[in-house]
Amino acid sequence: MGVTQLRLTPVLSSHSGRYRCWARAGGQQLLSPEAHLELAGLPQFHEEPQDAQVPLGGALTLRCGARGPPEPVSIRWLRDGRPLEGPAANGSGTLRMRGAGGRGTQGPIGNNRDL
Repeated sequence: MGVTQLRLTPVLSSHSGRYRCWARAGGQQLLSPEAHLELAGLPQFHEEPQDAQVPLGGALTLRCGARGPPEPVSIRWLRDGRPLEGPAANGSGTLRMRGAGGRGTQGPIGNNRDL
């Protein structure tokens, strides 16, 4: 009887997928059923918003990108700690505002659950 194991340390996002055993004996080949590896954890930002200075009445575009595990990751924007609403905060990684005025801090939240 042959026994083997696959050990992944540390587990990386690239390890996500389907795994099978392949056995061969006496000229016969056999494939095991698939095992699925889904990674659990918090999303990671791969593109972060940058500080900007915009004249009163100007336009502002901020970008943010995040990826799981798990997927899909939704992105929401905050201003001074409060969720932004409306077309500017449409759930994408891009925040566009025209006629921006006042001071504030804009920031994204990456989440793998609906907020």
